[in-house]
Formats: sequence, structure tokens, C-alpha cells
Amino acid sequence: MPADELNDLALAALDAGDATEASRLFAAALDADPRHPAAVYNSGLLQWRAGRITDEQLVDELDEPEMAALRVEVLLERGEPDAALLDEVHMPWLAPPRSNRDLPDMALAYTADGRVAVTGHADRVLRVWRDGALERELTGAEREIRAVVVDGDTAYAAGRDAVVRRWDLATGALLGVLNGHERDIMALALGGDLLASGGYDRALRLWRPDGEPVAVLPQDGAITGLALSATGLALVGLFEGFRLWNVRSGELLRAWPADLHADAVAFTPDGRYAIGTDPRAIHVWDVHSGREVRTLRGHRRGVRSLAVTPDGRHLLTGGYDGTARYWELTGRCLRTYAAGGQVAGVWVAADGRTARTGAVTGIERRFKLPGVYRAPAKPSPTRTDAERAAHARRFEELLAAARRPGADALATLREARAVPGFERDKRGLLAWQELGPCARTGLRTAWTTRTLTGHTAPVVAVALDRRCAVTGSWDGTARVWSGAGSRVLGGHEGRVDAVAVHDSTTVLTGGQDKTARFWRADTGECTGVLDGLGHAVWAVAFSPDGRLALVGTGYRRLLLVDPATAGIVAELTGPTDAITTVAFSAGGQHALSGGYDGVLRLWSIPSGELLNSYPGHKGAITSAAFGTDFLVSAGHDHTLRRWAPVSGDCTVLPGVRPGGVNAVSVTGDGRYVLTAGRDPKLRVYSTLDGRLVRTLSGHTGEVQAVDLLAPDWNALSESLSGEARLWYLDWDLSTPS
Repeated sequence: MPADELNDLALAALDAGDATEASRLFAAALDADPRHPAAVYNSGLLQWRAGRITDEQLVDELDEPEMAALRVEVLLERGEPDAALLDEVHMPWLAPPRSNRDLPDMALAYTADGRVAVTGHADRVLRVWRDGALERELTGAEREIRAVVVDGDTAYAAGRDAVVRRWDLATGALLGVLNGHERDIMALALGGDLLASGGYDRALRLWRPDGEPVAVLPQDGAITGLALSATGLALVGLFEGFRLWNVRSGELLRAWPADLHADAVAFTPDGRYAIGTDPRAIHVWDVHSGREVRTLRGHRRGVRSLAVTPDGRHLLTGGYDGTARYWELTGRCLRTYAAGGQVAGVWVAADGRTARTGAVTGIERRFKLPGVYRAPAKPSPTRTDAERAAHARRFEELLAAARRPGADALATLREARAVPGFERDKRGLLAWQELGPCARTGLRTAWTTRTLTGHTAPVVAVALDRRCAVTGSWDGTARVWSGAGSRVLGGHEGRVDAVAVHDSTTVLTGGQDKTARFWRADTGECTGVLDGLGHAVWAVAFSPDGRLALVGTGYRRLLLVDPATAGIVAELTGPTDAITTVAFSAGGQHALSGGYDGVLRLWSIPSGELLNSYPGHKGAITSAAFGTDFLVSAGHDHTLRRWAPVSGDCTVLPGVRPGGVNAVSVTGDGRYVLTAGRDPKLRVYSTLDGRLVRTLSGHTGEVQAVDLLAPDWNALSESLSGEARLWYLDWDLSTPS
């Protein structure tokens, strides 16, 4: 059935209140035409409103010119984009940087009206800002300030000196010092006429606002977050998880797990729901039943700060990823805002119409929050049965004409793919792929054909072959994906950082356990182990014929290995630091390596002779690949470089987005490079001039690896969110000149 009809049937199911059937029909419509504008839009709206995707993901999906009007509808529902940023203030509140990026650079709290911000810093100074201007500096802390809360004209600050200090914001006077903690204080909270403090000494201490001690509740871990409800409950975030306490009776009511560690916590104003965040998600629990009623996902790292709207229906979160996100508590990410850096504090106005974010970079922004506009559903373009039949006949005629001897197949298929309703018909796509020699001139569009889920930790390595895909994860496993399922390759002790596959039969993995392992793809049997390497294996590759493999370690060892025996054939000498990337040329006579020493190296295979070195990167090289008659490398210096193999001449491709490139894969014709960046997107650049050709959206976490499958109609990518995606790349073609 055509995508037009399936889309309209899905809308009818929605009108009847059957969201499950609507989802099935939308999926069928997108299977028939993966970029059908109305189906992409309607399906996206359904998923967005159900909290399964974020506003960013939906807006990115509507990136085709013919979807521009639909994109506007979504922008209106998530809040008028042009009017969202009301003002921005730059405050010089930066503290000295810390070596551990997961610890706060500063603490930040707002007064109830949002006009006053109070910040605590590593320089031991508490600063008071009014309407963006520094009003006063309060000194007295003996070590770094880690936590700040404000109640009217009173501020409480605490930190590494294990003391809570109470300040009068109007006069700057120190009102009192609260002693009792034995180690760093990491969190403070106010609520229900109580002050709570906690930190590394594993003690939750409760105080009257004037500093009178009330109680001490021992915890089973270091405290990282605190919240108090008006109903006498405390939510405690620990490295080990979340704990719900009755502070009046001292009774532990609930214990909930956290992924890695707990971050920010809060209660809804009525105390009905507890909210806890960890690096993977935002969890919403029903306080009375203990049941997790919602799990919100969207931030690419942890949540550093959060605020619940006064009506308890919305949540504003500030992330380590530099965004603030406005959520419906039912699960939907209604709007994502760029905050200008890690968000140390957030504030929502009492009327729920505006919000503030304070970033560690010194940027404070005030935003207008979304209103109540609801984007309408969009039926498919109205076509009569006669028109649809005529379009079908025309498509069949053109498809047949393209196969006739002597036909201008490219022009005929281009016309066939322009027939309404048949732009991405599978038969047309297949015929397009099977055209004779043609030059790629651009990327018409691209879409996800399959999402690979199953790993329980970030996926950091991928390899794609004719009949299978391979992924490697920090969960300590690799997976071979074929058909509808996957086979787990378990054996490494620690995370798997590198994978390669040859002819869909043999898999090579490298892990933190200082081993490289060879596997049968069909059975999962480990056929050989290369151990005694002295350091983790960070890079692996097979030669095109599968008779050799390269293994690079975190301690500058680069080994040529026989896959049949897992024995070392040769050790290639030259690298002076960890090796992060290796690659073979298409013919197998040459290999590339790069790593922390910032030098790209070209090797002769199988002799292992060093043919050339290419210094230039300022910092580590993250990925390298062979082009047709050139080399490509990417690095921590945020550059994508093209090299002449013989002369070593280097061109920094000018159009590449700042922010770094984690991985590259070059098309077989050498015209384009597919990159994985330090955000949830893939980007296709021209290797000639660095021009950005297209951005591919869909991942929710930073993308670490990407691989193209010759002849480049398919790609595989992964992200730190724990998923991998298979893509179809719909290239535009022309007759070679």
C-alpha cells in the first residue's frame, strides 16, 4: 500500500483513539517511503508527545526543503523560536577550571524572583549578582564552595571545609556557622522549614533555618544531591543511588538505583513525585507507591541542575551538555535551549512563563517558555484514485524504459523518482543503485533503516560488512548483528574499544583487558587471543583479503597479526604514544596509523616499513582513512585534514564544524567523507573543499564511530547513548564527464 494511504489510515486510527495502531501504520508508511513528509511529521509528533523523542530530534527529522512548512508547525508548538531568547547577560563569575569535569566548577542558586543569583567558587568567594551586575563578594570560606541555596534574603553556602555558612544578602553579614560535618559538603537543600546538608562523610544533617541542629541520618554512600519536600520527605542522591526518607521519623522509605551515580534531585511542589537524575536519564517516582512512572531521556550527559514549575506540570533541567530542556512531566521534552555552557543553575518564574539559566562560562540567559499551541495533524496530499493510478502507471513505464538497451537510464530513473508517491519506492532505489558508472554529485537524503539496541553501556566501536554489522561497547561485549537479532561475543574483562570484521565471517575485537580476540561471526566462538600486550587495545583493522590484521595499543605498540593463529607477524616501530586509529588501503599494500603523538604514519605492508610521517595535528589523532589518492585524518585539534601521500602536503578542510571529529569514513570514489562529531550528528563533507553536504540526525548521544559499506549506499554509526544505527544514503548521481 502506498505511503500516502498508510499515513491517512494512521491519522484515522489516531482520531479513533488507537495510538498503537496509528504507530504501526506510520511505521508501515515510513517503510514504504522513509522520507514521506506527512508520515515523518505525523509519526514524529506522536513520538514527541509521548516522550519517545525530543524536540531537537523531531526538528532535525524535518530537514528536507519540502518539509519546511511542517517544521514551522513544530517550532510553534515548542515555543516561538525567534522570541524564545529574551536577553543574555555575561557575568565574569568563572572560577579556576577543575581537572575533573564531572565536579561543579561553581555552585549557583537564584532567589524566588530570579533577580538575584548567588554563586560559590573554587576561590572560596561567595558572590551576589543582582540583575546581572556584581553586588557584593562574601569571604570567609576556607576552601572551595560546592553548594549554595537561597531563602529570601538569606543564603547558605558550604563546601570542602565541611562548614555551612549563613549569610544576610542585604547586608553581607555572616549570620552563623553550622558545624558537624567531617568531610566535604556537596549538597544543600531547603524545604518544610528545614535545611539539609550532606557530603562525603555519608551523613544527612538536618537543621532549623537559624542553624539549630535537628537530626542526623546516616547514609550508605557519599551524598551528591539533596531535596526536601513541604510534606516532610527528603530525597538523597548518592553515588550508589537514590534514597527517600521521612525526616520527621527518620525512617528510610525507598531506595532506588542510579546509573553510575546520582546527580540533581527535586520534588514536585505537592510532594507527590520525587525526581532524580543520573548520567543516563531523569527518573520520576510516585512517592506513595515507589513506582517509577516516567523516565525522561534527552540530555547527552548528566543533569546538573533542575527546577519544577510551581504548578508541578513541567520541569526545567540544566545539563552538562550545555543545554537546558523544558519537559512536560508526562515525559515530553517540549523545548531545548542552548545555554552557552554547562548549566550550573536554572530558575522558573512563578507564572511559568519565563526561565533563567546560568552557565559556568559566565553566560546567563532568560528564555520565554512555550505556550499552548498544538501543531495540527497533516493528511497526505489530496489525490484522487485516478491520479494515484496514473502515477503508478507512469512510474512502471519509466522503470521499464530505464532497463531498455540504449536508454538514458540515469535521466529516465531520475524522472521516475520524481513521480509523486514514488520518490523513494524500493524498486526505484534498487535500480538507482544498479546504474552503471556514475559520479556522485551530492546526497539527496538519508535515513535510518534500523536501530540496533541491546548493549547496556555506551557503544564506542562499529564495523559494517556485506551480511552483518559489529558493535563494541563499554558493557564488555561485542555484538554481531544479522537478520533480526544479534549474537553476543563475551570474553573480554572490561570494555570493548575496537572492532573489525572481514567477509562477514571473522571478527576482531580489542579491549581494556589488554587483549585482541578473533571470533567466528556465525557461532560466536573465540578462535584466538593475542595477549601480553601491556596495555588496552584501542584500534584494530583487517586487510582486505583477511590474511593480516593490525592491532594498536594504548602504549604505542602497533602489531601486524596473523588472524589464523593470532600470532604477531611484525611489530611496526615509530609511534611514540598511544595508537587510536589504524586502517588498510583498498589494495592492502599500505596501512595508516595515528594516535596521541599527533603524527599520521603510512606503512608498507607486509614489510612494516615506515614510508612517510605526517606531523601537523595539535593533539591526538582520533581517526584516519585512505582516499583514492589522498589520506584523511581528524583530531582533537578540531580539524579534518587531507594529505598528499608522497609530498606530505596538508590541506585543512575549511568547512568542518568546530568541536572535533571522532571518526571518519571516505566514500570509494574519494569525493566525500562521512564524519562522527562530538554531538549526536553525522556530517557529510566534500573532500575537495570541505563543504558541508548534509547533516544526519537521529542519535541522542555523542557519536564515536562510523563505517561505510562499499559501494557506500549504507553506513553504520554508534553513540554514547548505547545504540547503533544503520543508514541508507541516497546519493545523487550524474554521468561521468
